[in-house]
Amino acid sequence: MTDPYEPNNNSDSAKSISYNQYTLANIDTAYDEDWYKIYLTASSDPNEIVAFLLKDIPAGCDYDLYVFDPNFNYAASQNSGNSDERIYIQVQTTGTWYVVVVPYSGYDDNANYKLFVGDVWQNGTTGWRSTNMTFNFTSSNVGTILPYQIFDLSNDASIPDTAVVQYIQIDSTGVGSWSEQHKYIYSPQTRVRYETYPGLDYVLNIPENTLSVKQQWGISTGIEHLFTPTAKWTPNIYFAYKYIIQ
Repeated sequence: MTDPYEPNNNSDSAKSISYNQYTLANIDTAYDEDWYKIYLTASSDPNEIVAFLLKDIPAGCDYDLYVFDPNFNYAASQNSGNSDERIYIQVQTTGTWYVVVVPYSGYDDNANYKLFVGDVWQNGTTGWRSTNMTFNFTSSNVGTILPYQIFDLSNDASIPDTAVVQYIQIDSTGVGSWSEQHKYIYSPQTRVRYETYPGLDYVLNIPENTLSVKQQWGISTGIEHLFTPTAKWTPNIYFAYKYIIQ
């Protein structure tokens, strides 16, 4: 397998890579070192962390990851076997940084590794999802809060384990006619009930970057006016989140 970045065996021949994109390459000898360079800007924000990740190390190989700042101070990740290598750094020196992949033992010139340099926090969403819930409105429950039903995301494999809520929307899908609806969502993590104002889909007062998406959310509602003999609310829900890339 041809490595498009060779020769790049030292800092003088280091190849430029792009931020927030994966680089695919391979180790082609037991003495190969793959050097890359990328220009990074210092930040004083402790939340602006850069991730340096080495993933998909071939089976039977053990590669290590090194990161050098512009002054050639370095950090290393040296996990055993073909476990992923991860380094997270708050960049405090502007300039050209070097990222180096080194074989500790074994190599496979027919299998690529994946190298990533980019924001540690990534954005994602669940998209609009049906809750598969039905809340029935009748004249007897107008002005009350209906019993909670559980929307369980705790084991959803499509959501990163590190995902934290940025915002939540709950729509007003249903049959019949009503008004002055409050929609509620309860987080067992904080033991707080959050709600929407009538006519709005966005849930208010969600604490930013605090609530784990992967939990059992309680959902309920209440209306103040019912204009048909009965009605039913069948909500859809949307979570926007950010997560630590691993």
